[in-house]
Amino acid sequence: MWLTRAPMVLSHDRAAATLTFKELLPEVARASPLLADVEALIRAQSGPTVVKHRRIDRRRLDVRCVHRRGKVSVVLHAKGRSEAYAVQRGVNLVHEIFMLLQTSYPEYLWDAFGLPAE
Repeated sequence: MWLTRAPMVLSHDRAAATLTFKELLPEVARASPLLADVEALIRAQSGPTVVKHRRIDRRRLDVRCVHRRGKVSVVLHAKGRSEAYAVQRGVNLVHEIFMLLQTSYPEYLWDAFGLPAE
């Protein structure tokens, strides 16, 4: 329990060098503005508008959203020996996603996670 009352599931596949925040966001429609904004935020995290120490280096890490049955997972694929980097950037990325939700989609947080409206 970190950003919500619900526990988060993080899986690690050493052979595939992936970390997956499984079903991080429930109740998300495929064509929703929320999903589009999360995908845009993920893309932006590797761009020049993000300060260098927080930026995702695409030479070291691939990040993508997976939408399945109304649930969004975030998958990070480490390149080379960058698994520790993937963990650090993954935690930062999930924090940024929930900051986006708090500022732009508070109703989603209330409905999907049962967070108080305060």
